[in-house]
Amino acid sequence: MTSSNQTPLNPSSTIADLETHKYQVNADTLGEVVANEFQDHPSLPGVIITEADQLLGVISRRKFLEQMSQPYSLELYLRRPIRVLLEVMETDTLTLEPDCRIDKAVRQALNRSLDLLYEPILVRKENQSLELLELHHLLLAQSKIFAQVNKIINNQKEEARRYAENLKQEQAKVKEYTRQLEQQQLEAQRRNQVLEMQRAKLSRQANAISELNERFVQLGELLSEEGKQTFAQMLSSVEAISDYTARIMKIGEGFNEELESVNNATKLIERVSQQVRNLSIQAALVANRPQSDSSGQMSGLSRITTEIGNLGNKTFEATTEVNQIAYRFQSQIEDLTNAAQESETVARSLVKRSQQTQQALEELERLINEYKQDNTIIESNPSPQETPEADNVH
Repeated sequence: MTSSNQTPLNPSSTIADLETHKYQVNADTLGEVVANEFQDHPSLPGVIITEADQLLGVISRRKFLEQMSQPYSLELYLRRPIRVLLEVMETDTLTLEPDCRIDKAVRQALNRSLDLLYEPILVRKENQSLELLELHHLLLAQSKIFAQVNKIINNQKEEARRYAENLKQEQAKVKEYTRQLEQQQLEAQRRNQVLEMQRAKLSRQANAISELNERFVQLGELLSEEGKQTFAQMLSSVEAISDYTARIMKIGEGFNEELESVNNATKLIERVSQQVRNLSIQAALVANRPQSDSSGQMSGLSRITTEIGNLGNKTFEATTEVNQIAYRFQSQIEDLTNAAQESETVARSLVKRSQQTQQALEELERLINEYKQDNTIIESNPSPQETPEADNVH
């Protein structure tokens, strides 16, 4: 006869979560049966009276006992159907749906008249069954909800207090952050000024580098042109020197041949000299012979004279040949001298071209040194990110 629900209550709970009673009788049930039931179950708040599954009304325990306490009520109603008592009492019962919230049900129950204030509430379940809800249980549930709400409010107050403390701490942090931010902004302004100065300096250095690049390009073009001309000149000079060297080698070969001829002429002169010496000895011997052999002596002198004449002729021929060789030597030496002079001219031209190339290379080296010095100056000036003040900002 009792329906209980163990669902934990909360501010959104409904009357479906509360304990209800299912005591229901037919309108023809005797009043004595109802009285016995009230006596056997003191927790029953009342009885639901129906007829042909239709609700006729509700009689609460309190109203029933008040009516039974009247004179002659026991004799009048206990032996008669309960409908008779219901017709006499004419009670008005508050009916609610099970999804009605507890706070709303309390308001509706307390808005009843004083004589009906403590009457049970009729709950129509989802399956259309009827049950009674005692006002005491409803008020007790509301008090539990109020206790939970108060606990929630206290927890929220404690959380709000902690939040306020945290908020104060956060506000202090915000003030500190604001102060640090102002310092960082001042530092950023100073760094921006330094950056602007460095940008201007870098701009000037960039212009200088651009000018150096233009000079590098010009110098590169000059080196390229000078290099091409120098290498072309060197190639032609090497070819000329090669030709002159070939001529000198050819002249050297001619010298070898001429020296061979000189050697042959020298040998011839040496033989002639030897023969002259022999003839001189023979002439001395002939001259020292006795005069008795004068005819033979004259004959020997005649031969010696003839031989000497022949040797003179040979000596003249050898001398002529040596003179011719000397003339040829002179001509070849002139050719060799001319070749040497031409080689010297070519070598001087190469030296001049090399000096021009050397000057261009020295100019390039000077520009490279200037470029290195500029880079060293740039690297020696630290950027704002590398300055100690920038590090202190962080």
